[in-house]
Amino acid sequence: MLTADSIEILDHDGKPVSRPRQVSVAAAYMVDKGNHRHFMEKEIYEQPEVISHALGHYVDFIENKVNPIAAAIDFAKVPSLAISACGTAYLAGLVGKYWFERYARLPVEIDVASEFRYRDIPLSPQSAALFISQSGETADTLASLRYCKENGLKIGAVVNVKESTIARESDAIFPIMAGPEIGVASTKAFTCQLSVLAALAIGAGRARGTVSEAEEKELVRHLAEMPRIMGKVLNSIQPAIESLSRIVEMQGRALSGAWHQLSAGDGRRAEAQGNLLHPCGRLCRR
Repeated sequence: MLTADSIEILDHDGKPVSRPRQVSVAAAYMVDKGNHRHFMEKEIYEQPEVISHALGHYVDFIENKVNPIAAAIDFAKVPSLAISACGTAYLAGLVGKYWFERYARLPVEIDVASEFRYRDIPLSPQSAALFISQSGETADTLASLRYCKENGLKIGAVVNVKESTIARESDAIFPIMAGPEIGVASTKAFTCQLSVLAALAIGAGRARGTVSEAEEKELVRHLAEMPRIMGKVLNSIQPAIESLSRIVEMQGRALSGAWHQLSAGDGRRAEAQGNLLHPCGRLCRR
């Protein structure tokens, strides 16, 4: 209950409850288009910066290693991993499945959140589950989280909003550090989710002994190059991006090979959602 002089939080029965105070970082420029034509264009060009923020949270660039993963989930002892999400976050999870299985040799069960809890899959209390959501409030993902929690699994949340319901109900929070995403089709949140999942997969591999120290350093060096490479690509294709989009539209948008195909799938999903092409192919026309 908010008044001019006070604020009071009540539960379902109307009784006052106490909640810890949290400082949320917000600034006008984060929700302003600046010199861009629309928010999606702005968020496309923010990707190199926000990816560097996300990686900086999980990776020690001086030592070229992944920082220790939240103690609530011990990947060294986890026999399997479940991942659940919706939309773009689900496609990020599919890419994460490749990485966890390849680098950590960790079996991964993944499903769209709306189907996850209805499939009645056998879940072991020794396993862990990751739930991916930009907002942290996706209803189906939250329902799947609670289903896994009832079965005794350790819960990790890959979210953009650390104060969200999914984050609050999880044992470990893995923020993607993307900042507000206002555009209809996901751009920077998707690439930040991938960055975080990559770091987690490498860290899990190191914890399980499937990634050597030398391999970890090499993988982290490649991750550290991603913001620079992405910035270079965006700057180089900007003058020709409209003509490039027409070529992509005529010749098709399928990309071969594992996670590249999944990225193309997210482009098709975004196009259906908002009549947009993948951010690598064309800027939104609004």
